[in-house]
Amino acid sequence: MTNILFQNALVRQKQNIPPIWFMRQAGRYHSHYRSLKEKYTFEQLCKSPELAAEVAYGPIKEFDFDVAILFSDILYVLEGLGLELKFDPGPKFSSYININNMKDYANIDQALDHLKFQSDAIKITRERISNSKSLIGFVGGPWTLVRYAFGKDKFIIDNKIGDNLAPNPLPEMPTDYFLLVKGFGAGHGVGMSQWGAKTMAERGSSFRKILRHYYTGVQIKNY
Repeated sequence: MTNILFQNALVRQKQNIPPIWFMRQAGRYHSHYRSLKEKYTFEQLCKSPELAAEVAYGPIKEFDFDVAILFSDILYVLEGLGLELKFDPGPKFSSYININNMKDYANIDQALDHLKFQSDAIKITRERISNSKSLIGFVGGPWTLVRYAFGKDKFIIDNKIGDNLAPNPLPEMPTDYFLLVKGFGAGHGVGMSQWGAKTMAERGSSFRKILRHYYTGVQIKNY
């Protein structure tokens, strides 16, 4: 059995009952998550594939949501590239990338090896949930990751990367950089970069333009 509700939603097919899931459905509101947090740190819950699967499975078991969400964090890709990351309780980096040390954080193979706990968590989570449920994940937009990597409170757009990332869903990267996407499965391709939207707003874009930029083909109506 497959998740027909979710598949229909992906192709914008009208249906009487939509698939149900919501952002941060495995979180502090839920007693299941809070009980795990009493025993484990956030990093342990993310980096232990079995624990990550248990966190993601909790809301599915209790509330019968149609979609499970991989339990992880968008910033581990930066940790994989060599930035030291800790959560206390929010994300904190001990150093940042700058225009002078960028090449020191360019080992893609190292990053992929580091992120193996995520691929393992995907497999175990998929085994825990039934075939009638879908499993989705999430990534940080390029602009969001750049803001964190360079220091979001100190970042100055003084290089070609900034101007390429801000106005485009996917960047037109300079020839001496590249973007790697590796994985398996089918993504739903829905989402908004918070830092990208913030930058568009600072540059004068209206909320309508920002929404249409990230959610192409949608209609925005007043109620």
